[in-house]
Amino acid sequence: MNKIILDTETTGMLKPSVNGLLAQPHMIEIFCCKIDDEFNLIDEFYSLIKPPIPIPKLITKITGIDDEMVKDAPSFIKIYLSLAEFFQDTDVMVAHNLSFDRDIVANELKRIDKLLNFPWPIHHYCTVEESIHIKGYRLKLAQLHKMATGNMPVGMHRAKDDVYTLIKCYHWLLEREGWTIFDEDED
Repeated sequence: MNKIILDTETTGMLKPSVNGLLAQPHMIEIFCCKIDDEFNLIDEFYSLIKPPIPIPKLITKITGIDDEMVKDAPSFIKIYLSLAEFFQDTDVMVAHNLSFDRDIVANELKRIDKLLNFPWPIHHYCTVEESIHIKGYRLKLAQLHKMATGNMPVGMHRAKDDVYTLIKCYHWLLEREGWTIFDEDED
């Protein structure tokens, strides 16, 4: 089963859906890697994305991504086909706060009228949800990584760094629970 490990960086936090699509944040960076059941790297997808609004100073402080860095980056519509091709034939999507990253991608797809055309993986795995029982509350990615490896991660809040940190956490969670995410006969 091929799995996509995903992270996005954005212009802000999601707003309640009642605020409408115009009020929602924009993606400024995406990194995904595709791995197999043995956690071998199959492929990677990366892009900075030029949002239609200025990047807030707080986001630049957190991520290091500023307007200058994305001035020549493609808009989301220009990466859509490559991203959709990358997601083809993938069974599982994994993210640390999956609902956030999935909603960010979904909002960008809605903006270009491609939500229904996107090849979403059928299974979703959220390491926040799957680790909540460990401490009884939502763990930040850095906390989960420290538990999984004994070390604090390096380079947080950039999509590629967070994905590679997440892969270690995901692998640890699966081993810790003594199961694979989906049995072969579950279809």
